[in-house]
Amino acid sequence: MRNFFCKFVLALVFCSSFALANNSFITLNPNLPNSENSVIEVFSYKCIHCYNHHKFGTLEKLREAFPNLHFKLYPVSLMNGDFSKEMNDLFAFAQYKDEQNGKDASYSDSLSHKLADVYFVSYFLNKQRN
Repeated sequence: MRNFFCKFVLALVFCSSFALANNSFITLNPNLPNSENSVIEVFSYKCIHCYNHHKFGTLEKLREAFPNLHFKLYPVSLMNGDFSKEMNDLFAFAQYKDEQNGKDASYSDSLSHKLADVYFVSYFLNKQRN
């Protein structure tokens, strides 16, 4: 009986994940100007889901599948600590330089991607939380 109950709960959790999958994004109405073929991501350096998308190369895979898409990242300034303002300034500068070089955060060799990588590794792997 216990084995059946465990299988039932696992099946329920698995099926409910599909029901929730359709709510993982919103469509803006009305559309933002000049946003056709765009993915706009609002993220936080302290968000484990943002880290996982970064780690598994979600944006890079989307760019490969849909080459006409444009990616724009907007970091949420939830960072605290000694260098939070400087980190936000660095990210803005990295995005600016990437735009000059015809890149965005979906390229693993972009400055935005490299900067996010350094911060995510420090925060999630090395547990440097100040």
